Amino acid sequence: LPTGRNFYSLDPQRIPTPAAWEIGRMLADRTVGKFMEDSGRYPENIAFHWQCTDIMWADGEGMAQMFCLLGVRPVWQANGRVKGFEIIPVSEMDRPRIDITVRVSGITRDNFPAAIDLLDDAVRAVAVLDETPEQNFVRKHTLEKLDGNASASQEDLRAATYRIFASMPGTYQAGTQLAVYASAWKTEADLSDVFLYWNGYAYGRGAYGAPAHPALKTS
Repeated sequence: LPTGRNFYSLDPQRIPTPAAWEIGRMLADRTVGKFMEDSGRYPENIAFHWQCTDIMWADGEGMAQMFCLLGVRPVWQANGRVKGFEIIPVSEMDRPRIDITVRVSGITRDNFPAAIDLLDDAVRAVAVLDETPEQNFVRKHTLEKLDGNASASQEDLRAATYRIFASMPGTYQAGTQLAVYASAWKTEADLSDVFLYWNGYAYGRGAYGAPAHPALKTS
């Protein structure tokens, strides 16, 4: 192998990059705009399949899109590394904060845990903002999961803010392909049950494969 410096392909602490943030903002705006054009209302939740290619090839454009939908922006250090995020005031936004549900790939889960933690931190920060349900769909859905109890325990609040899911630690893929290959299904409901069973494990800050099938079902 050749020797030398900089023997790595990327620095995960630089994700998303400033350029990726600009692309992510555009993607978020166009996604919401398209939904508005088709339905006449804002989407309350948008689902993502977050693959490692977003980080390894696109510098986090998909992650930036999710940040923008939530209404947060990355904060970079002078060396280009991301040190956190800041909340965009809802008064500066021309739309509500959009909730997200993320099915993360096994490779992303295993190789980029810091990116997952950062996205999870953003979801949790937005979920507790003092904003109306009409302004903040993340908070709206979190309170619905808590049956409207804004003073719920930290444990219940943590479960209500799960938005990032994958298969059980050590396993990969969505599980549905196993049922398809084995012809072990008859209806779409069968496949959805397999997907829910296989991917109902939550990931984020302090959660690594926490069983959370009801959270995925209601997200």
